[in-house]
Amino acid sequence: MHMEGARMGTRKQLLEDNDHNAVSDLRSVNPLALTKNKLTIIHSNQNVDPVYEASQSTEDQTTNTNPFSFSKNIALQPYQTISAWRKLAVGSWQTPRDPSIYGFVDFDARPLLQKQEELRKKGFYVTPTTIAAKAVALALAEYPVLNGYIRWGRIYQRKNVDIFLTVAADDKGRELSGVVIRNCDKKSLEEICTEIKAKATQVKEGKDQNFNKIKGISRLIPGWLMWPVLSFVHFILYNFNLWTPLLGLPKDGFGSGMVTSIGMLGIERGFAPLMPHSRNPFIIAVGKITDQVRAENGQVVIRPMLPVCATFDHRLIDGVGAGRMLEVAKRYFDNPS
Repeated sequence: MHMEGARMGTRKQLLEDNDHNAVSDLRSVNPLALTKNKLTIIHSNQNVDPVYEASQSTEDQTTNTNPFSFSKNIALQPYQTISAWRKLAVGSWQTPRDPSIYGFVDFDARPLLQKQEELRKKGFYVTPTTIAAKAVALALAEYPVLNGYIRWGRIYQRKNVDIFLTVAADDKGRELSGVVIRNCDKKSLEEICTEIKAKATQVKEGKDQNFNKIKGISRLIPGWLMWPVLSFVHFILYNFNLWTPLLGLPKDGFGSGMVTSIGMLGIERGFAPLMPHSRNPFIIAVGKITDQVRAENGQVVIRPMLPVCATFDHRLIDGVGAGRMLEVAKRYFDNPS
């Protein structure tokens, strides 16, 4: 009992010291040093738990050159208590294998096609997938409760809206990679388009250091060992929310959610599976624009329509959340900017 009391006293003193002196020096000479983050003390009447807030912004590249140092993998908001239903959902399902729910919607593609033509004259090749990524990002920004992930049986909200877009690393379809657009909700279509093009070009030309590093490491791991290795890395990155260059992976490599294009493959409509090791609560599959028969004002008309299919993690996003995302997305597809 005396030893336990001493340990609790020491921990309390360390937390108080950390609250007054937050340290985030990545140049620590200790090869096993953990990056300190300011401890935010939340009063009990706010009904939230005390958590460590990430002190660094999430970027694709980091200035940290010490491969043995650690820092927060994802910038998170303080944890807030969840409803009884949400807690039951988290406890009932495991990481995306059985909680997937599906839905699709067809958007009128006329405003999208008009915007494409407008930007193409300015030298920007904007695809339906680019516009879909922006629409999803705006939905997450407007309803931040949807921008989260599950760790230790709790739902934590992200501070940033980052969207992952899949990219074919070669023309033969043997390699698949992706790019993360950080703060996608705050960027224009032109900025998103330029960033995707630059990053995708690096991947295809073999100049993306992160992708090359991951490929190199994966070739050394036997197939039967891949799942345990991925699970271990996933556990460090997402359960402990720790990142280190030693892992050989980019910080928060999958962002808030995924958007992929199947329309570019000639597929009109289809659903993509959630990736268990990404902790993404949704993946959006953008289909091929086709002419469809529609009824408008009592008249039969033909309109170009864009099918968009979504797979959600039902533990975090249910029908209400999906409906809110659809509301924002439709508003943006009707007037993309």
